[in-house]
Amino acid sequence: MRKLILLIILSPFLLIACSKTYTCECSEYFNGTDTAWTKNIGTIEIEAKKKVDAESSCAAQEGLPQTFAGNEYGLTCSLN
Repeated sequence: MRKLILLIILSPFLLIACSKTYTCECSEYFNGTDTAWTKNIGTIEIEAKKKVDAESSCAAQEGLPQTFAGNEYGLTCSLN
């Protein structure tokens, strides 16, 4: 009986401890006709219980590629 009561008391704390902090690294890039570069612009800490949730939060930080006169510029993020 004591073990059951102890398990009931500790179970919420065990579920809270399941969340993990993931690191999302973002870079901006430029692909031009004469030059191309990639620059790391920073990291974002994402706390999530599932890796799938962290991946979607990281992907939401990305910027759509934009094209100007044949040059492409954008922002990419990846979960590490």
